[in-house]
Amino acid sequence: MRSGWPGRPCGASGAAEAALERELAAWSQRQDDLTESATERLLWAHVRVGQHRFAKDVLSNCGRACVFCGFALADGDGPSLLRASHIKPWKDSSHRERLDVTNGLAACPTHDAAFDVGLLTVDRDLTVRRSARLEAAMGRNDGVRRAFEPRALRSSLALPTEAVPPGESFIRWHHDYVFAA
Repeated sequence: MRSGWPGRPCGASGAAEAALERELAAWSQRQDDLTESATERLLWAHVRVGQHRFAKDVLSNCGRACVFCGFALADGDGPSLLRASHIKPWKDSSHRERLDVTNGLAACPTHDAAFDVGLLTVDRDLTVRRSARLEAAMGRNDGVRRAFEPRALRSSLALPTEAVPPGESFIRWHHDYVFAA
């Protein structure tokens, strides 16, 4: 138990997640005067619960596969290697935006990292675009080319038909502040 809260491990999900939120709220109300350390632990516990819910919702919305290449470990056993990432980063988002599934994409580690640093972006019509820097690197390096060539990187986001598409405001933010055209 890393969180420091009695009887609750980190990473709780579903009903356990809701129970954790209730216990955290009740615990904080029982305290007459919380120390700075206790206040920080309470805040981080709430943050972890929110991040877990966001990740679960984004992975589900994206069909538990990389929206850029389709990578998935669909066996349901253990870690999948997928990342549920924010389009507009957590640090730059409002509380509502941080938990909004339309501010998230599921991606394999390679494509997630490229998107995070602005080597890839997505247009409003869900077309995937490479930056000029990435295009140049593909011409110089076989490993880069193999990871980002058309056979490896889809021309548009692969989302299930029932998925909620990324929010236009988040895509616009990524273009304006992250993408390295």
